Amino acid sequence: IQVANEVLQHGDELNLLSKYELERMQLADKSGLYKCGIYAFSVGNPDINAWTNQLISALKYANNNNHCVIVHQYSKPPSMWTPDPDWHIHRLEHKVLPLLKGYNNLKFIVSEYGLDDLLYGNGTKGGYKKFISADTYAQQLIDIGKYIYEYSDKVLGYSVFTLGTGSADWVTYDISGEVEGKLANYYSANPVVPKWRNNNMSAYQVRVTANSGLNVRNKPNTTAQIIESIPNNTVVEVTDYNNEWLAYKT
Repeated sequence: IQVANEVLQHGDELNLLSKYELERMQLADKSGLYKCGIYAFSVGNPDINAWTNQLISALKYANNNNHCVIVHQYSKPPSMWTPDPDWHIHRLEHKVLPLLKGYNNLKFIVSEYGLDDLLYGNGTKGGYKKFISADTYAQQLIDIGKYIYEYSDKVLGYSVFTLGTGSADWVTYDISGEVEGKLANYYSANPVVPKWRNNNMSAYQVRVTANSGLNVRNKPNTTAQIIESIPNNTVVEVTDYNNEWLAYKT
């Protein structure tokens, strides 16, 4: 659950925000009902040194107790391949993650991602529609998705801003329709399994819950030859995972 959003991002304010997020995670764990997404910093925030100073207590707790960190990342239009990625569209990947190498369990979510005219400092809102076609934007998102896959062991996912909007302020950012359709078609034909999901599935034990048993095939598709059937209620050890198919230890 996320509560804070682009608030208390500078100087001593960060100490207050970190104290709040730490106590919120502790309350969540005490309840046993949910986990937290903390911070939700805007693009370019906070100061890079804050990650190893004011934020560190909350980050340590999140790392040890399966909470995650939220950030927002944008590029200057018209391209997702901004000339200054270290401070905007890929600040997390290029600057923050190298500072936190010892935090092996800490995961991130980029809950806002895309093009934003506000990065030019002119105070003018404007998304991709102000600069490029839907087809061009969809292709940019597909291309940059291939690049950020490298970081998918640490980043749980990227959410393009925005799919649908109830405000006229964000109409030029809205990917509903053509962009949405092109992305859906591409990823339906070219599914991507993030590294964190593969890593989590490896060496797991799962139980068969099909009354008639579970078919085992010699290749990961429904037309491949069935080589055996695992009886219902059997526990097997997963050794690999790909596109909704499991490999298991015999």
